[in-house]
Amino acid sequence: MADLWRVPGADDHKYTRGVVGIVAGSVQYPGAGLLTTTAALAAGPGMVRYLGENEVAELVITKHPEVVAAPGRIQALAVGSGDPPGAPALLHAALKDGSPVVVDAGALPTIADMAAREGTRFGEHVVLTPHAGEAALMAAQLDLHSADGAPFSRAVIESCPVAAARALAARLGATVVLKGSVDVVASPSGPCYAQGGAPGWRAVAGAGDVLAGLIGAMLAQHAVVSEHTEVAGHTELTEPAARIAAAALHIHARAAALAAGTPFGAPARSALGEPAPAPGRPITAAQIAARIPEVIGQILGGA
Repeated sequence: MADLWRVPGADDHKYTRGVVGIVAGSVQYPGAGLLTTTAALAAGPGMVRYLGENEVAELVITKHPEVVAAPGRIQALAVGSGDPPGAPALLHAALKDGSPVVVDAGALPTIADMAAREGTRFGEHVVLTPHAGEAALMAAQLDLHSADGAPFSRAVIESCPVAAARALAARLGATVVLKGSVDVVASPSGPCYAQGGAPGWRAVAGAGDVLAGLIGAMLAQHAVVSEHTEVAGHTELTEPAARIAAAALHIHARAAALAAGTPFGAPARSALGEPAPAPGRPITAAQIAARIPEVIGQILGGA
């Protein structure tokens, strides 16, 4: 994990450290825009641009005056959390220019529709972050079935998340982060990752928005080093997107454990004769985001 992180040097500036664009939140779900942006800032990019609705931008700027609410060059985009109305247009633009993209929530049906109608394949630099319910809807749009011929319903996906994530990744040509009690990352090629260890308290509204912003910021930091190196029209990442996403999941799980006051990776039940693990405490998505810098510092310090 420490080797994966790009620590800024004395000659770095905000543009060399990565610029991430955020298209998240709406009048109906303004908090999603704030949570996604908060998590992106916590991950340490050089700049965060908020590119969503003006009403949400005012909320974001009030909380985070360092956020730039104006269009401009970005190295990665996080889009879809909180059903932003401008998501489809900005998503299409990012896909066209080959930028690394995190696609969450309200933007996931656009991806499935493009694949179903046009046969589009997206590339591993496109990272999709569905939970089991969203993955089931995408699988239905794509007419995907499990190995035994059953439709990928939510129950089927929850019982075999690796198979479901691999099937979606293979069909779409994208990296798939399937969120659950154990998060799974699959890409069309390469290894599959699984990350557990988060407390049950993490299952709160907004936790996925935090993850989308975190992955987006990490992609931007890995894209900026090679932003002038074009491979088949795509910006080249310094690490595979699946590995970056897996690292983000590790940080997210540890941040949730810190916020909840539970040991990271604590079992749900103790072994016979051993003391029960700390039960922890309720947390919010904002508290997960707030612990991200601390976790990154622990990792860089060797913990």
